[in-house]
Parts: sequence; C-alpha cells; structure tokens
Amino acid sequence: MKLFFTLLVVGLSTFSYAQQTFNITWMMGITLEQASVTINTGDMIVWTLGDGAPHTVQSEDPDAPGTFGSGPMQGSGQTYQFTFNDVAVIDYHCGVHGSMQGVITVVEALSVEEKFAANLKYYPTITSSKLTITSLLPVERYEIYDAQVRKVAEGVFTNVNYSILDVSALSTGVYFVTVVSKDELKTAFKIVKE
Repeated sequence: MKLFFTLLVVGLSTFSYAQQTFNITWMMGITLEQASVTINTGDMIVWTLGDGAPHTVQSEDPDAPGTFGSGPMQGSGQTYQFTFNDVAVIDYHCGVHGSMQGVITVVEALSVEEKFAANLKYYPTITSSKLTITSLLPVERYEIYDAQVRKVAEGVFTNVNYSILDVSALSTGVYFVTVVSKDELKTAFKIVKE
C-alpha cells in the first residue's frame, strides 16, 4: 500500500508539473519583457528567428549552463532550443544586436496555471484605446468584465502569442480581463479605461 501511495504521488506531481515548451520570437525590436520567461526545471525554450537578420542566443551569466548558446543563426524561421534543468536566474542576449535581451528564471515547481499567469504580459494598465497582451504559452480567447462582473466584450486571438485589443468603445471605468489558453487555463487582470 505504501508503494502504491508513493507511485500515486510521484505520478500526480509529474502530471501537475509536466515539461512545457515556451516559444520566443527572437527578432529586432523585442522588448526585455517579451524576451523574459519564468519556467520550471525541465522546461524547454525555443527561440525562433522572426526576421532575416543574423542573431545569436547567448549568455555570459555565471548561472547559465555551460552548453547554453546558439551560435550564429540567420534566416526567418530558424530555431534554437534549450532545456533548463537547474534552478537559476539567467541574463541572456543577442551577441549581434545588444539591445535584444531577456531573463530566464528557472524555478523548482510552478503549476501549469502559475506558469501561464507568470508568462502573460499586458500593457498599459491604464488606457483609452489599445491594450496589448503577450503570452509565451498559446492563448485562445479573452473576456472583459465590468466592475459589476457583467461580460462587456469577448473575442479570440488571431495570433496565439500576441494581440492588441481595441477597448476604445468601453465606458470609462475599471474592467477585468480574463485570458484563456488553448489548454483552458485562465488568468485575469485589471485595467482602467480612461
């Protein structure tokens, strides 16, 4: 019975913290926020070149694994991938274009839901017209609720990792935006419409 319980706990923890792959479109103009990710040990990041310019993925950070680094890449669509197995906070950059920078935070155990919330970015939080949402995990749809928790808008993402929502038709006030991933994970945040 003790062996069964141990196997059950190990199996459930493996299910809750299964390896995930995070995708970063690596190109000129990427912001530090867009290139930064929080992952579990054992997760993989795939950098995909989004423009035709030459790029590298590299780090001189002492916490970076010794084998981390892409070497020169060129051509839209080319990829570099790496699986992170140790807890660390790693600064990285493109060796060709120094303005392309990011931070990889590797932690021991976040749930899938926590990873989704940690890797969803949105700005500005106070807006009169546009709301930008980016996610390193694929997103499917959004819902916007007013302060009385009435749904006032909803829609689908045409790009699974990036969208700009037009909120200009909303009245002035506080709203809650719920974002739903392709795996039905949900997270919510607050914005103010001016």
